[in-house]
Amino acid sequence: MNSTDRNDLAKAIDLLQENGSREPAEMALQVEFLNRRGWAARCLGQLQKNRQLTESSAAIAQQLNIPGHLAQSLIARSLAYSDLADFERAQEDSEKALEIARQIGDLKIQARALWMLGVLRSRLGSIDQAIEMMNESLALSRLLGDREGEANAIKRLGLLALTLLTAKLLCTISGCLPVHK
Repeated sequence: MNSTDRNDLAKAIDLLQENGSREPAEMALQVEFLNRRGWAARCLGQLQKNRQLTESSAAIAQQLNIPGHLAQSLIARSLAYSDLADFERAQEDSEKALEIARQIGDLKIQARALWMLGVLRSRLGSIDQAIEMMNESLALSRLLGDREGEANAIKRLGLLALTLLTAKLLCTISGCLPVHK
């Protein structure tokens, strides 16, 4: 990211701060603003700020009892925790988001939560589980016509396949698997 991009993101954070409302009727929008500010902070490398913003958005969504916004905030917070290597909390948030999404029947949030769980499983070394989660995310994204979700799942599946091939190659080279001729 170049300096112009960083300046633009910093300006976006400032605009979102200025436009955020404290009126109760508009607090659902505040949840979205906080998540977007968190994303911008993440892009600027401000990982702690991202965590703080996503924690605030989740707290507001929970307080207002808005399940869809809460699930989205939990996914955003899960990513923030993952960036900070707090995988246990990240996984808890993603699992809770998936549970909420299933309860309210929101397939797009389910796909996002499954994607995040797949990312977390891969970071924890559970490649088979990660592949399963990504395949579920991919199927839902395709069902919804969500091209971005589909692309993200396919990209992650490709990375997982590369991980498996690399592990197999290293194992073959080191002698833990017989070489097939």
